[in-house]
This record gives sequence, C-alpha cells and structure tokens, in this order.
Amino acid sequence: MDTLIVYYSRTGTTRTLAKALAAALQGDIAEIECMKYRPGDLRYFLAGYHSVAGKLPDIAVPPFPRSHYDLVLVGTPVWTSHPALPVRSFLTQGGLPSLERVGFFLTHDGHGSLSRAVDEMAALVDVPVAETLSLTGAEVKSETLAQSVASFAETLNAREYA
Repeated sequence: MDTLIVYYSRTGTTRTLAKALAAALQGDIAEIECMKYRPGDLRYFLAGYHSVAGKLPDIAVPPFPRSHYDLVLVGTPVWTSHPALPVRSFLTQGGLPSLERVGFFLTHDGHGSLSRAVDEMAALVDVPVAETLSLTGAEVKSETLAQSVASFAETLNAREYA
C-alpha cells in the first residue's frame, strides 16, 4: 500500500507521531511548514486567536515523491477544537495528491472537541475518511505510543482488504 503521511507540528508532538506512523506503514512523509506559528508563548496565543477567527496562513509543503497514493494520512494538533490552521490551509488549497483513502491523526491536550476537528477536516476532502487516531501529548511521549501506532496501522491495513 502506497502511503503518504503529511502533517503540521508546532511543538514536535505531531511530528513524533507522524514519524512513528511513517515507520509502521513504510510511508512517505511530508511536513507542512508555517513560519507564523513557531514555538513560543506569544505565537501560541496568536495561533489560538487565529484558529477561532479561521484566518488561514501561508504554508509550504515539499513536493510529494509520488502523484498517487492508496492512503494519505493527514496529521494535526488540535487548536481550540479545530485542526491547526496550516492543515486547514493545506486542505483548503487542495494540497492532497490523487488518493483512494484518507485518514487523520490528531494530537491534543485532552480538552476541546476532537469530533469537531475531524468533521472540519473531513468536509475539506473528497473521499471518505478511513480511520482516525487521536492521542494526547502525554500519550505520544509515553510507552503506549508504539502500541497505539501498531493498532492504528493494523486497522488501516485490514480496511484496505475489506
């Protein structure tokens, strides 16, 4: 299965999860870059404010190694119950390559509406969502990360052949 993992990470938590998924699924990986929301307290508050306002930033995404993928996983931190603005920019701009299935992975601090973030992302893609994984920052940094990733990968692989 040709898989692409594309993600945005402001602090590194979503990046850690993306790399674990890429290793488990033997997938290509691409990071959405956005200079506007780098780490720091002021930028954290700016990100939250812009998230509520829906103000989409400029982003950069490296070229994908292939033009078609069987599965694309899109990863994002959750900001004020929304997907991170750089991910919203990516999906709004039609950044996804040709694909058959899409899945999402989200990182969060344990509060806010994850279903709202997933619904918002799903509304921006043209294909059904195969599966979603959501982990807190603490879970990403814990010993349970490998098991969560393995279970998610197993579910995705099983659905490919269903």
